[in-house]
Amino acid sequence: MVDVSRKNEIVIIFLYSCKKMKETLSHLSKTISLTGKRIILRVDFNVPLDENQCILDDTRITAVLPTIQFLQNANAKISLLSHLGRPNGDYNVKYSLKPVFYYLDKRLKNVSFCANFYNPPEIENGNIVLFENVRFESGEETNDEGFAKHLSTLGEIYVNDAFGTVHRAHASTEGVVHYMEKNCIGFLMERELNYLDKTIRSPRQPFAAIIGGSKISSKITVLENLIPKIDKLFIGGGMVFTFLFAHRHEIGNSIVEKNAVNLVYSIEKLAKKNNTQIFLPIDIVVADKFDSNANTKIVPYTSIPQGWIGMDNGPETCKLFSRELKYCKTILWNGPMGVFEMKPFSNGTFQVAKTVSSMKQHAVTIVGGGDTVSAIEKFHMKESFCHISTGGGACLELLEGKDLPGLKVIQNVVDS
Repeated sequence: MVDVSRKNEIVIIFLYSCKKMKETLSHLSKTISLTGKRIILRVDFNVPLDENQCILDDTRITAVLPTIQFLQNANAKISLLSHLGRPNGDYNVKYSLKPVFYYLDKRLKNVSFCANFYNPPEIENGNIVLFENVRFESGEETNDEGFAKHLSTLGEIYVNDAFGTVHRAHASTEGVVHYMEKNCIGFLMERELNYLDKTIRSPRQPFAAIIGGSKISSKITVLENLIPKIDKLFIGGGMVFTFLFAHRHEIGNSIVEKNAVNLVYSIEKLAKKNNTQIFLPIDIVVADKFDSNANTKIVPYTSIPQGWIGMDNGPETCKLFSRELKYCKTILWNGPMGVFEMKPFSNGTFQVAKTVSSMKQHAVTIVGGGDTVSAIEKFHMKESFCHISTGGGACLELLEGKDLPGLKVIQNVVDS
């Protein structure tokens, strides 16, 4: 349980340390010439692909293009490292970065592809080489010292602009840093940290958090850290049914974490202590099976029929959430409200997106990565928020107040 007397300290500790980090690409480029320098640029090209290997959402790629173009314009020699999916250390064409290469080749000049880390090409000034998925190498996720040392031979300067992976201590995000001459963060990483730092440390009030997802256990630390700072907490997604189960309501065949009942009670106790209002759905869209063609109906939250499954917020809940969000000045949203991938159960998430996006002119609105970004992309609202984080897990861990290995190592090496 969070000590309320230290309510700001837990989240601020790491963010403040990031604020002190002077080794940004902006700073580095003012102190040395990048012309001819061999740059290892860790990016996050872990993008969704369809069955034809076509990119479904290019958000993470476009977000890092300013850093790539800056380095290219500075006539640096750029080696791009990224992962895609979870191939578990083996080659799998399904997770190849070739589709990303084809994408980059249409948007940037002088881009080539290298499938072998152990036979890298000579790179000319201003040219770019995208290397194959680092997770095809077994030493990546184990942060193998040998593989990290080898990666370091690809360049003189390491730039981490992969916010989505900065919470992983892998060879290309943490291990390689120890063997580089210079290390820094890129423009995307700097923007993510500055934005989240400012918002979490000094939010405009009222401050609301919208938290969705299936498991309360995966969001408990985020909730414990946010509740002392926020005025309103909106709960959606599968977590709802653990709350209802804790209060002995019938939930049918809805997803539930029966062993998380005490977490519900602790969250509610903490919210009461901090005068934070919790809003749960008051009506729910239920289905007789987990299928887009299922029979559906709308029921009060207290009346989910046996055998039926809760799939989305109902219309009255959408109105309630919209009404209560309307006058908030800071809104942080992480997690969908229902099974938005299926059209009959997407309205709850759509209505939240519609409400929050309409407030951009008078409120700070932040979308916290992961499935939430996929949802707003589906609704064609990507340009309608103040900030969209490119890192789901990284954003959550930062909000939890945890050290992020990929950032901590850069600061430690710089400070040593």
